[in-house]
Amino acid sequence: MSRTRLIDHRGLCLEIVLALLAILIVTACSHVPALNNYAVVFQAQMQTSPRELWVYRDPFNHTIWFISYAIIKNNLVIYAISSDITLLRMSDGGILSHIKTDYMPTFALPIPHIHDGTAYLTTDLVVSAGRTLLRVSLIDESTVWKINLTSQITSGTLLEDVDGDKIWDLLVGDSTGNVYLVSSRNGTIIWLRNTNTMPVIGIADFYVYSGSKQTNWTVSKYNLDGTLLWARNLTMGVENPWEYRTYIDLIADTNGDGYKEVAVATDTSVVLLDGFNGSILWSKPFTIKPHMVLRANGDYDGDGVHDILVGTDNGVYMLSSISGKLLWSNPVGYVFSIDNYYYGDLNSDGYCEIVISTDKGVYMLNGKNGEILWFYKPDRSVTSTTWRWVWTSDEDIDGDGYPDPLIGTGNGYIIALSTASIEITPTPSTSTEISNLPLMSQTTPAMTPTQSTTTSPIIPPIELGALILLLVIVVLVVIVKTLLGP
Repeated sequence: MSRTRLIDHRGLCLEIVLALLAILIVTACSHVPALNNYAVVFQAQMQTSPRELWVYRDPFNHTIWFISYAIIKNNLVIYAISSDITLLRMSDGGILSHIKTDYMPTFALPIPHIHDGTAYLTTDLVVSAGRTLLRVSLIDESTVWKINLTSQITSGTLLEDVDGDKIWDLLVGDSTGNVYLVSSRNGTIIWLRNTNTMPVIGIADFYVYSGSKQTNWTVSKYNLDGTLLWARNLTMGVENPWEYRTYIDLIADTNGDGYKEVAVATDTSVVLLDGFNGSILWSKPFTIKPHMVLRANGDYDGDGVHDILVGTDNGVYMLSSISGKLLWSNPVGYVFSIDNYYYGDLNSDGYCEIVISTDKGVYMLNGKNGEILWFYKPDRSVTSTTWRWVWTSDEDIDGDGYPDPLIGTGNGYIIALSTASIEITPTPSTSTEISNLPLMSQTTPAMTPTQSTTTSPIIPPIELGALILLLVIVVLVVIVKTLLGP
């Protein structure tokens, strides 16, 4: 072979090598945006657990049934319900006092009253225990009044000053289907009505949800004077209601008639009723039992009204209140409680965040698409069956500019967490519009506790690609030098 032909072959090989190199560079550059997007999602999913601010342990390991707070002489305290009521300082969880009750409380509600003309102040607490309703002073722990109702109290809510005495009043339901409007000032029963279905399993404003398999299920609306405005019978309700669930809640007006709508959870569906006349606006079936329904703190699909959060035996769903359309879901486990009313926008995507308690632990979710922002489970003896409640006041305990959640467990722990104690990176939305409720296989997979707390260094895809490209270039340079060598 002549030297001229050898040079020609080397030149042809050089042209081929350079063309391949150009193709590799263009291909790598074209994938950089997609790899960067992946890195954002990866960073958001690798958030660690939030910081504990303080931890309280009930000395008898009693179940923390629910948590709330009240302002006493300008000092913020919380009260936790186990077998009694314990007052704690919000700042550090220190014990202030204990209030004993004869039975396990069903609820404990702070009573706001007019103070100094316009401002509301809470100094007392209304507690239900068995069939007893009593008002307790949080200042000196004395009993202001005490009454006994017909049967065990199953539900109750506060109503903004019905009788004009400058103190909020109570609407209470019992196990025999009775509904009582009670004056918070002196315990007088203003009126008593019977729903004809029992027990009462939920109350939202003057809307009462009652019934059983034996008596059917009914949602009833009452006037201020106890007049029944309408009653809607449901083909299915909640066969085994639990007193600490939220089976009914009010939703912003969806049809323009000036009345809030009523969202109801049954064992097989979520139903939205017209607040004006009780007609069914829509009903969405669930293949997984929904046992909690409440309004979401925001409009997540842009239809102009707040949406609906649903807790189930295997995850949380967000529905549009206009049509019941699924906005997103996340199978994070058995949902004990959902709290979303006071959190701000922690990741700057324009939507409030959501904190939920499940049998796996506590999650903070992106309100826009349900992605997990952080996961929490303490390093102590809290099993999957002892998680119970997550609750927040509108108070910022640690001074970071965000309200902080309180966690109650079934074995006596109350834990205060720092909401924004970790940096949360905005994540691109992966939600899709789905006309019908999906099976769990169609939902976004939940991040496991191992994934949420992993801190081991992992090479991101973009760095790995660059390393491979560099190795290819080195090999090609060696080939070129060999072909053009002496």
